[in-house]
Amino acid sequence: MSSLSAGGHVALALSLTLSLTLGAIGCGAGPAPAPVHEPPMEMLIPPGATTIVALSPSAIFASAELSSVANELVSADRLEAFRARHGVDLRTLERLVVAEYGEPGRDREVGGTLYLARGPFHAEVVVAEIGNRMSPLESQDDHPMRRAGMYRLSRVELLALGPTTVALTDGPPELAGRIVSMGRAASTRAEVDVGMQFNAPLVLMRHGRPDLPPTGIGLLLARLEHTTLSFEAVGSHLEVQVHLDGEFPPGADENFRTLVSSVAESDLGRALGMQEVEESLVVEATSTSVSMHAEIDAHTLSSGLRELVGAEMNELLNIE
Repeated sequence: MSSLSAGGHVALALSLTLSLTLGAIGCGAGPAPAPVHEPPMEMLIPPGATTIVALSPSAIFASAELSSVANELVSADRLEAFRARHGVDLRTLERLVVAEYGEPGRDREVGGTLYLARGPFHAEVVVAEIGNRMSPLESQDDHPMRRAGMYRLSRVELLALGPTTVALTDGPPELAGRIVSMGRAASTRAEVDVGMQFNAPLVLMRHGRPDLPPTGIGLLLARLEHTTLSFEAVGSHLEVQVHLDGEFPPGADENFRTLVSSVAESDLGRALGMQEVEESLVVEATSTSVSMHAEIDAHTLSSGLRELVGAEMNELLNIE
């Protein structure tokens, strides 16, 4: 998929989004705006992203199963400290999205990284507040409200895409321009692209072929084009869904079952309860797609994460 694991992408998404986008939301943001219809986040993401991480913190922390896992990655004390310091309870945010764009060229029009946040805050107030902290402030506009400049040692652009939706770009001005165009187009679009729907509280998408050696799993995924990984709570278990698009050899279903079994037998797999995944695994494969479904007990996964990462993840995310 990439040099980062799924957990690494989630950590990166939280760390960068919170440090760049949400650090100033609590400053003068005022009471939460009245509920209003805004287009799904999926409609605001320009095409061409290599990796997309989408989180629904409010849904995650409303679920006993998902929150037990999340609390092993980021402690409740650390989240409460962030709320007390910045005036924002991250657990109430409706959506956090990070979309990474590779270097320009080939089929990519522009590189950079896009951060999106939607929650109980006034987007225009957020943009104005952070704009006031940019040094220097390079440019500004009010239709939509938009500020560009240096913020926390990075050149960023911040946009209000709706009453409660903020976009921040770390990249060339062209990326922000594309986001403005997507926002305008979203007002007239009726449906979300099925391949881009964020139907689960945690979704990871990766477009492109992984950089793997041409042996074993590398051969199996040599013609992989798109990956979607999602987690959601079903009863007392966590449901894991993986969908792969590309070209796959005959017997790919058995190859993937063997791969999962191999991981389950490793020390890491045993710590994370991969034996349960192996037992519940369902694989459906064709020459152009592979779908995998499995379940794992939330308590088992939480215990494994506690043993593996402990306080280290809190330090990595640096949520203070």
